[in-house]
Amino acid sequence: MKKIFRELYRLIIPFWVRRRIRGIVIAPSFYKRMIDECEEVYYARYSAERAGKTWWPEAEARKAAHILDKGLQRDDVSPGHGAQIASSLERNIKLIGGEDKKKTTVVWSSEILEDYNQLQIGQLAQPRGASFVNPEVDYELLFRLQETRRSIRSFKKGALSRESIEKVLDASLHAPHSCNRQAIASFVSMEENMVKKCLGLNNGATGISGQPQAFISFCSDLRCYDLPKEQSLPTLDTALGVQNSVLAAHSLSLGLTLLNWSHATPAQERNLRDLLKIPPYYKIIINAALGLPRKGAPVPVKKTEERFWVEG
Repeated sequence: MKKIFRELYRLIIPFWVRRRIRGIVIAPSFYKRMIDECEEVYYARYSAERAGKTWWPEAEARKAAHILDKGLQRDDVSPGHGAQIASSLERNIKLIGGEDKKKTTVVWSSEILEDYNQLQIGQLAQPRGASFVNPEVDYELLFRLQETRRSIRSFKKGALSRESIEKVLDASLHAPHSCNRQAIASFVSMEENMVKKCLGLNNGATGISGQPQAFISFCSDLRCYDLPKEQSLPTLDTALGVQNSVLAAHSLSLGLTLLNWSHATPAQERNLRDLLKIPPYYKIIINAALGLPRKGAPVPVKKTEERFWVEG
């Protein structure tokens, strides 16, 4: 019943009217921005669906394929489940179409759909799976990488190759993502004046000395999420990827210093989006300065983790 009333509310009252009504609600501007963000994405998705269109077929295909894949990996997998998800996957694969047929999303999701169809006719020999990969990475070495990473705030001049930056960004793609949506996107500049302007919009960059070689804005494609229900997932998915990039940069003897964006003013948000040409459906999660360290940073105190072992 709640869903019916919610849909009627959005159908009867135009989006611009709802936004005007919210404008007179007494609430901190931070919460109003959150509401606006969810409403704009929801309205775009809702309008597309009302017109019989898929909002974002590539993301929808990855999500549907991931759900089917989880079922196909079960040791007790059996036919007769997931027909609606399979239908959605097939539809979205077709919608991607055109030149995009070579995309890895289409290849991967098509393989899963084929296995699903084989299961329904009793032709799937065994559950989907693969051999466990032993990474052969020494724990002490990995822990040292994590333990010695610092937020570098003093950078030196020098050349930083685009290839090195690509390595740092590629690492973010190998982090876990909810339903394999892979919504993380990076907006990068290596142009000196642009880097300075972008840093100037970040309050957390005031302690930086020298000139980082690159500025990165880590964003999340909100089109991949069902807002507002999944409101926390864009930040969570992006943060997991950023952590990978931070460690990758440290392994390359680079400093990737994160810059908090949660307290950015509306003017700072607009200006950074204009500078880096960030579309409105990409949410800026966090920014970063990347460069050659001139010196390290002192080791901050580490609190004792609150860890609870529960038995029974």
